[in-house]
Amino acid sequence: MLQHTQDLLGASYAEGFAQLGITASNDIHEEVLHSLNQHGHAITSFGIGTHLVTCLRQPALGCVYKLVEIDGAPRIKLSEDVEKVTIPGRKEAFRLYLKNGEPVVDVMLQGDEPTPKVDCRILCRHPFISSKRAYVQPARVERLFHLVWDGMNGGVPPDLDLSLCTARSRFAFNVLEPSSSAPTILGTVTLHRTK
Repeated sequence: MLQHTQDLLGASYAEGFAQLGITASNDIHEEVLHSLNQHGHAITSFGIGTHLVTCLRQPALGCVYKLVEIDGAPRIKLSEDVEKVTIPGRKEAFRLYLKNGEPVVDVMLQGDEPTPKVDCRILCRHPFISSKRAYVQPARVERLFHLVWDGMNGGVPPDLDLSLCTARSRFAFNVLEPSSSAPTILGTVTLHRTK
């Protein structure tokens, strides 16, 4: 591998590459690790994923947490794939409903922005597609983020009702079924107030 790097970059650059570690991740499970070991590899570390912490034959929710803030300073993940780029900073999310009770859009705001208000017209726009935007005057506003674990203050908040959380999640799946009559704005949006 060092010889190939020397051929590509020249000897002066290649020496530094010999000291670098190689990290592998993305859908790694026991069978992949076994195959890599059989064929020999130069990987120095593995990203632990869903299949390494749960049984492969059991269903699992594959989630990725992205760092967006450290000690109050916003952080961003950059990627050539626009769907993998994070919007920096702490956020709040709200679901806006029409008068007929149907949800029309979810909005994401920076943590210090004011909460959307009922009957107050707002401009919602897609974070990456500037032409995708619409004015919404919500009949109801629902906060989407709810604290379920507070490591700084002892774990689960004392007023958290897990049966209520379960019922709310089941209700949300039913309400969010797509219907041909409901106007929708697809994708995550950010909120900008209009005067």
